[in-house]
Amino acid sequence: MKNFVLALTVFLFSTSAFSQNEREGEQMPANEAQVKLGGNRLFGKLVNETTGKGVEAASVQLFVADSLIRGMLSKPNGDFNFENLPANTSFTLQISAIGFEPYIQNINADQIETLQGGFTKDLGNIMLNAEVKQLGGVVVSSSRPSLELGIDRKVFNAAKKLYSYRRLCR
Repeated sequence: MKNFVLALTVFLFSTSAFSQNEREGEQMPANEAQVKLGGNRLFGKLVNETTGKGVEAASVQLFVADSLIRGMLSKPNGDFNFENLPANTSFTLQISAIGFEPYIQNINADQIETLQGGFTKDLGNIMLNAEVKQLGGVVVSSSRPSLELGIDRKVFNAAKKLYSYRRLCR
């Protein structure tokens, strides 16, 4: 019985593995090719002004007339890309990232070159300034416990205990 169950299991796994390999090797018919949308596109790259490296996971939002139409997080290299945007429209780009000052850029419709298939606007490298805040002074204080347990002994701090006892007597 064990041999039968083992043989059945091996047979089922081998047929599923062969069927997956056959599908991966298939070519897509010409009539099912993916259609590349021409569309309207805005893209750019967020760069840290001090280091020159891309800013990862910055919130990039695109507004039209105070309405959010697209939003995304920047990629690890700082790239962002908005596709399929409305034509002949003015946009407001807002960028916020932890540790950086907020960035706002207005993009007017007349600044965007519209071609027959739509528009593509490269905003280039957008430099983000670091937002530095100076914190106030910090005071670190510590006190020893009244009882310390060691591996081979117990240490009792009598001064600490007397101080606590005097406070209770008042």
